Amino acid sequence: MPILADAWFIHAATNGKHSGPAELVRGEMEIDDLQPNEVLLAPLFGSWEGNMTHAIDRDPIDICEARGYERCVIGNSGVARIVELGADVTDLKEGQVVLMGAMDTDAWGYPKKLMAYDMPVQGLMRTRMKLRSDQVLPLPENTRHDLTRWAAFNVRYPTAWDNWRIAHGTFRLLINEEEFPRMNVWAWGGGTALAEAHLATLLGHSGVAIASTPERKELIESMGVKAVDRTNFPALQFDERRYKTDEEYAAAYRDSETAFLATVAELTGGLGVQVFVDLIGEPVFRATLKALGRQGIVATAGWKVGMRMKFLRAVECIARHQFIHTHFAPLSEARKAIAFAEENEWLPIIDERIYDFDEIPELAANYAAGKYRMFPVYRINGE
Repeated sequence: MPILADAWFIHAATNGKHSGPAELVRGEMEIDDLQPNEVLLAPLFGSWEGNMTHAIDRDPIDICEARGYERCVIGNSGVARIVELGADVTDLKEGQVVLMGAMDTDAWGYPKKLMAYDMPVQGLMRTRMKLRSDQVLPLPENTRHDLTRWAAFNVRYPTAWDNWRIAHGTFRLLINEEEFPRMNVWAWGGGTALAEAHLATLLGHSGVAIASTPERKELIESMGVKAVDRTNFPALQFDERRYKTDEEYAAAYRDSETAFLATVAELTGGLGVQVFVDLIGEPVFRATLKALGRQGIVATAGWKVGMRMKFLRAVECIARHQFIHTHFAPLSEARKAIAFAEENEWLPIIDERIYDFDEIPELAANYAAGKYRMFPVYRINGE
């Protein structure tokens, strides 16, 4: 008997690359027979990610066109329950709850492509899916944390874990713990950035996240992280062309940048930021660089607005600034992140509303419009 799933799809553009954003369309899909090395999964809860909005917007790529598909199911952050094991799967159990870790890796296990985006594996926004048994990550048995929090943990938190591992290790090559025991770790750019600031705080460093709304400020502080109100720097959005041609804009930008750097100096005791997690990109990159202390690290694992960065190499060399770029995490590190999260409650505090499966298009629209706090979650088969 074929395996059928209820799913939300985005369809290929009909008029080329300039046909505009995709729409979410509900439909049925048939899943191939379970292979010996695969597991059949019932997705329980998913978390809306920025890459899902990028997929709907067809920016920076049209994933249907890139993968040669007429329609694609998106969604790569969530939890699922194993409902059936392939004949050769012996290290997993039916009923076990898992995270998804399907990705295309290099020879050393580092991810190059992720499922439901640039890797040709359909996502979890459907009632049934299957993956190879080595593409799932079991949660701790009888976990003490709610599965909705684990849904929002997947992708963001392993990404933050591995990014921190590289950034922290790089800083420690420059200055050891005895010389500089407590680092200033600042972050802007959403859930992954907050996860990294939270991790740094749990490890004894001074974690700061920049918030643009009272709701996000409250959330950040409830996690034990210092919140800085971004509205105190209203013009901190750098546009090089406008800066050169619009003096009124340039003056407003300079005022905001000066206020921002004064806040950095105050909260770091004049030492600057040792690790700045910048997941926004071009509009704030100039301010990020100026906020760094000597031997400071800019750590990124993606972007939100503007992918191209400009800096003066001589200045950065003299300051001994380092630039860290990572993409998700090797599964070996994701397992460590799960274990740390279970033990230390390093998990997101999800948004109050959990969207039903029928309401996923509303969630997509609300996310695109900024009508969410930080970690929006939707229900698939969950109770």
